Order: sequence, then C-alpha cells, then structure tokens
Amino acid sequence: MSILDAYVVQYVGFSANIDSNTFISRWAPFAKQFKAMGIQSIDLYQNTNESKINFLSRNVWDKQTYLKNFSTGIAGAGGGGGISVTQFGGYWLPKDHLQKQDYMQLLFTNSLVISDIEIKSYPRCTNHVPFLNVLEAHTLDGAYILENSVYLICAHIQTM
Repeated sequence: MSILDAYVVQYVGFSANIDSNTFISRWAPFAKQFKAMGIQSIDLYQNTNESKINFLSRNVWDKQTYLKNFSTGIAGAGGGGGISVTQFGGYWLPKDHLQKQDYMQLLFTNSLVISDIEIKSYPRCTNHVPFLNVLEAHTLDGAYILENSVYLICAHIQTM
C-alpha cells in the first residue's frame, strides 16, 4: 500500500449499558460534528464478542483532513452519560478498502500475526496510536489471538 493514495480509518470503541437505538440517538450529534470537520463516512457496529466494548465507530477520512484534526493520530478521550470511549486511533487504509463491511472481525495488536486466513492489515498512521496494526477479516476463527490485543466481532448497525 502506498501512503500517497491512502486514507485513514479511525476506530473508536464505546462501552455503554444501553441498546443500539439509544446509542445511535446519543451518537448522532457527534456524527454531525465530525461531518462538519470533513469526515468521509461513519459506520457504527455492535460488538457481539464478550468485551467491555459494546459499540464501534469506523470512521473514514482523507489523510490530510484526519491529520489536520488529529495530528497525533488519535482523538482526545471523551465520554459521559454512562458511555466510556476507547480511542483506538487512525490506521492507513488503501483506497480500495473504503467500503464498510456488514460483518467483520478486528484484532488491534502490537504483534505480527501469521495466519493462513485472508487478513487485511492496516498499520497505524502515527507512533502515538496505541496498536501497531489493526487486522480485519471476515473471520478470525482458528487464528491465534495474542495477549494484550483487543478482539472484536462487529455487526453493522447504522451508517451515519
């Protein structure tokens, strides 16, 4: 992948003890703010894996706009109203991977993973992003999930 034609995919995790409709209604005002900042797309997912993360936002930005708004590669932490936020940060995304997936499994990791499963790997966009890579696959079944990694099974619930 060439960084010259790459975009940035930003992942933000949310922990909340609420249903998806309530979460979407609370997230909508923030989505409007991001749209005003120049975001390309926002897709919300529900995590079906046992994790403290219930929801995930997959945000696609052109690289200049993302780094102008988040020069360190990661947004400031936020939250409130019973929702806590985990900033996974931004990762280089090839132009041919911009489309959302209806279902995906993600592994945020600091290790290299060798697998015979078809995996897309996106490296972090700056050294401040907490994980070296995010791996995306339709299934990571049979893959070895490494310690100190975050593994999410995501089902698409809304495009904002």
